[in-house]
Amino acid sequence: MEFFMEEKYKLALKAGIIGGLVTAIPTILFELAFITSFNLGDTMMILPIIIFIVYLVAAFGAGLLATYYAKPLLHTMMDVIKVSGTAGALNGIIFGVILSIASLIFPIFVHNTPDSHITFSVASSTIGIPIYIVFCAAMTAVLAIIGGMAYAISKASIKL
Repeated sequence: MEFFMEEKYKLALKAGIIGGLVTAIPTILFELAFITSFNLGDTMMILPIIIFIVYLVAAFGAGLLATYYAKPLLHTMMDVIKVSGTAGALNGIIFGVILSIASLIFPIFVHNTPDSHITFSVASSTIGIPIYIVFCAAMTAVLAIIGGMAYAISKASIKL
């Protein structure tokens, strides 16, 4: 039995994986630095902001990259929305899984302080993790659609 997928969606998955890795690497490095108590001083307070900025850039970039890769195969704005949304959803799933794993592992290594309990309680439950992953996928897909549409309108000459 052979699995068939349109080429534009294969390219969208490629862009989503790239975006997910771009988002996951700094997140993992931050978690490792925090768990090992690697003293970065005030930089530790700035790193979550940097990770959020990387997340936004990766979300917009996944949609843009998917639209760029599949440009010859996209004819309407609905094609752009589907392709960039697919890339963004995969990017969000990867990011949500990384954050969920971190939220399960993090309390083991960090002393139980009120801050760590509050920060990681939402994704620590068995119900919270799937909801968290779906929320990350949905939010990232929306941002990727915006990035893909912006590229399609400005560079790919696809009309609304």
